[in-house]
Amino acid sequence: MRNITRYLTLLFLVIFIITGCNSENNKNPKSKNEEVESKQTMDLSDDFLGNYHGIQESYFMKNQYGDDMIIAGNKVPVPSSDFKFLLKENNAAGLQQTNLEDNQRYYYDGSYKVISTESDVIKVEVSLSDGQGSTPTYILEINKSDKKGNCIGNNEIIIKISKIDENTISSSEADAIKEDTNTTDIVIDDNTEYYIIEDPDGYSNLREVPSGNVIRKVYSGEKFETIGEENNYKKVKFPDSSTGYIHNSRVVNFNVKVCECLKAADKLIKKDLDKDPNMETGFSDGWIPSYTERLVEIFRYNQCPEGCDFLGDHDVIDFQSELQRCSE
Repeated sequence: MRNITRYLTLLFLVIFIITGCNSENNKNPKSKNEEVESKQTMDLSDDFLGNYHGIQESYFMKNQYGDDMIIAGNKVPVPSSDFKFLLKENNAAGLQQTNLEDNQRYYYDGSYKVISTESDVIKVEVSLSDGQGSTPTYILEINKSDKKGNCIGNNEIIIKISKIDENTISSSEADAIKEDTNTTDIVIDDNTEYYIIEDPDGYSNLREVPSGNVIRKVYSGEKFETIGEENNYKKVKFPDSSTGYIHNSRVVNFNVKVCECLKAADKLIKKDLDKDPNMETGFSDGWIPSYTERLVEIFRYNQCPEGCDFLGDHDVIDFQSELQRCSE
């Protein structure tokens, strides 16, 4: 009888120990999963939100093994593209991708999640869709110090990216201003008059001198100042302080062009010409867009006069204030 009692006591003790160990083991994975989930849904701080820009050089498409993809005996070329990522509040994300060979623009919407904040680099996974079957995913590695880093895509070459801040000037310009004025306060002129190019090809050539060698292509939507004129060419200056010459016939006033585009789009909206008559609300999926959203969609899909697609983004201008300015 004593042996049975001892046996049962020992058996209950072993069961208790095993149960306790399993309970502890179950707790740890759960807490780790919760920690990972917390990181993935974490929103970026305000100083990391905004636009990140990079140029992807042309390359040959790779297969899953990292070798050049061959179709019909030929490598598959991928043209150079301009990438502008937009990271917004509530983990929303977007991408404007511009083919630099034909200037065609493609728009993607989606979301991002923070997958790592360790060391000096924040890693962000951006999942996107163009609504037509293309669903790319990119990893953005952003340095905490200067907001520069890498964009890594699936079987794509790495793109160097940097955060765009249109309200600041370069460090070299800042140092020059400090030296000249002997003050630490930097005043930025918000009343600068900007210009853009208007060209049926979607770009114009920037030249070293009038009729001289081409420095690069200037695309629709790139803003610049005019600082002189020579032999039917405007001497222009870009936000990065680079300069060059563009033919007069290709240069238009940014504010004037904005008003022209807004007025043309407003006429379309008032006549509901931007709506699809086959849709219940006029838009897909029962969407009822605001007036500003309708403007952006018109510009984004080139339903306006040519040269207005640079306004196909909510962050290019303050639409409400520009509408008021153009109506005055």
